[in-house]
Amino acid sequence: MTGPIQIDIPGSHRRNAAMLAVTGGFVAICLYLLFMRPGVGGPRSPEPGGFTEFAALFGIVFFGLYSAILARELIRLGAVISVGRHGIFDRRLSTGWIPWTAIYDVRIVHRKGQRWLLLRTDQDREAHLPFRTGARRVAERNAAGGPYGFWVEAESLKGGFDALHSAVARFHKVIGTLREP
Repeated sequence: MTGPIQIDIPGSHRRNAAMLAVTGGFVAICLYLLFMRPGVGGPRSPEPGGFTEFAALFGIVFFGLYSAILARELIRLGAVISVGRHGIFDRRLSTGWIPWTAIYDVRIVHRKGQRWLLLRTDQDREAHLPFRTGARRVAERNAAGGPYGFWVEAESLKGGFDALHSAVARFHKVIGTLREP
């Protein structure tokens, strides 16, 4: 095989910055709703202990955590995913390289308007692979409503899905497409 030994794909700072601005806006809206209480805000303010107050608090926590994750991704330097002759290293899913010999199937999954790569691993060897605990839990939950495997998201990468797909296809066969509802 000729060509590069490894292809590194960095994150898309432009997309992550845009998403951070959107989630930051949602945090601001939720804060506004929370502090527009009777006696503090106007006459149409939410009642203390009501659903609007709960929704505002939930929104602050949910969008605040997502904003923190996006901020971390925004300052990440270097590659998010590396693909090479010996395997794939998605720093969001694993702490090291996943060898191609442990991956028996790579498929494209269309789900909710996005394209993902699904890595199916040899389950006998999976316990010894360097997947993060959170990635293992997500794979188990996803298996309840779809195929088991490790889903590789590409929308937050520079070049998007096309860059990820072409890098993986240089080193491993991408078998086909699965359509999810």
